[in-house]
Amino acid sequence: MWAVYTLCHTMQHLSHTLSDFFDTCLTWPRQIPADSNPGLWICRSNSGCAAFVPGRYARHPRGAFALCKDSAEASDMLADPHIQAAVSRLSSGLFIVSSVYDGERSGVIVRSVQICADEPVLLSVALRKGHSIEPLIRDSRAFAVCQLADDDRLARRVFSQENDTDPENRTDPFDALPTTTLKTGSPVLRKSPIALDCEVVRHYDLEADCELFIGLVVDACTLDLQR
Repeated sequence: MWAVYTLCHTMQHLSHTLSDFFDTCLTWPRQIPADSNPGLWICRSNSGCAAFVPGRYARHPRGAFALCKDSAEASDMLADPHIQAAVSRLSSGLFIVSSVYDGERSGVIVRSVQICADEPVLLSVALRKGHSIEPLIRDSRAFAVCQLADDDRLARRVFSQENDTDPENRTDPFDALPTTTLKTGSPVLRKSPIALDCEVVRHYDLEADCELFIGLVVDACTLDLQR
């Protein structure tokens, strides 16, 4: 009888704890009170929430991810507000990967940009093979990732055109667009909500129609937190 009572009491306590847990998710980001679980943070998106401990990324299957870092252990790179602000907004949208080498510029639309490490901050992009940007990234060892603004119809039209297959008729897609540069010199659209500048640290030639580039984030900017 005592065992049954103990089990019921434990289940009741667990139910209350879970209720308090999800109530905490009403705001983002927010730390759970220290007396309940020090260092545990809640990440909430429009479609759900996730819990994670300092120093790790957490991603809801259908939501955004965020970086939580113990301030006592934060590196100089992670302390950069531009990089933190840009990284925390990579949950969705269309992105342009760009690069430049010896005066030649190119860019391509990608649908997914994935953060794969937090110390240092690394991100991965998958690019289809045969695009004109491939040799530029390979030779410059750098690329930039910028998010397409929802109202930037010109950029969407320019980068949706398949004008890179014929080297003789290839044009610079950035000629008609206002651009800027960050640390590596790769072109970045001025209207982009976020932009991250990367140096290539790994390249994987997959047995597929795409290849994978891993970049070290060395600079970043956002529209509301410009460089």
